[in-house]
Amino acid sequence: MALTEEPASQSYCSCEAIAHGTLGLIEPSEMVARVVCDPRHLRKDGSIKPGVFPPLHIAKKGLSLMRPRHLTCDELKIHSNAVAAHDDRDTAVGVIECRASIIRALIETDGTRSVCLFDDPVIDDPVVPDNLAHALLIAAKEVPEEDVTEIRTRLVLAFSALRRFAD
Repeated sequence: MALTEEPASQSYCSCEAIAHGTLGLIEPSEMVARVVCDPRHLRKDGSIKPGVFPPLHIAKKGLSLMRPRHLTCDELKIHSNAVAAHDDRDTAVGVIECRASIIRALIETDGTRSVCLFDDPVIDDPVVPDNLAHALLIAAKEVPEEDVTEIRTRLVLAFSALRRFAD
């Protein structure tokens, strides 16, 4: 498995090629963000735990992300707080971000993509507010557990340092 910049000639995979919402496709240059909750995703020293990318979510459920360029700072914080509200112990403290082309550059040794990244608007969900800027990352195919662990390691390395919300 390798992680390099996505070649310009690489096209969207089939799950990414059709926009699922009104905001359109996630462009290669677009940043996506993962909500970071304390204490679930942070160590005592403030570093990010690998658990910010749960293997089950990568492999089967899909990893929930947001498209910050389509949200105001206040909207990003509102949606992040809704994510954190799933656990009474958690507080949304910020986000980590990565450019879509970096995520899509995660490839298998045979050159096929490891993950897909696509828009996944949340509408009429009974638990969280509508979020047209929601996105999903998921393994491109069924992969063994050790490959999911490798994908998670690559995501940890690819995403930025924590960008904390202002108080």
